[in-house]
Amino acid sequence: SGAGFTGTLLQHGRQIGSIAKAIPGDLVIYGPPPGHHVVVVVQPGADPLVASHGSESGPVLVRHSVEAASQPPGFQVRRYRLV
Repeated sequence: SGAGFTGTLLQHGRQIGSIAKAIPGDLVIYGPPPGHHVVVVVQPGADPLVASHGSESGPVLVRHSVEAASQPPGFQVRRYRLV
């Protein structure tokens, strides 16, 4: 429906155990609930490449470690399935 906000993402999807287990398409939700910022995993690995849509100029590709350093402490990795 398009209704919701960052916190809505935390109510759905399957939590992934660690960032190293993330696959392309997984979401990383930064900050304590209800969440502060969300990125999409583009390239997996120990320090995944993520797409951050947090600017008016469009998405920025950045490593998870760089994005995490500029966000509130804590994050969750979630996997969603289209039905």
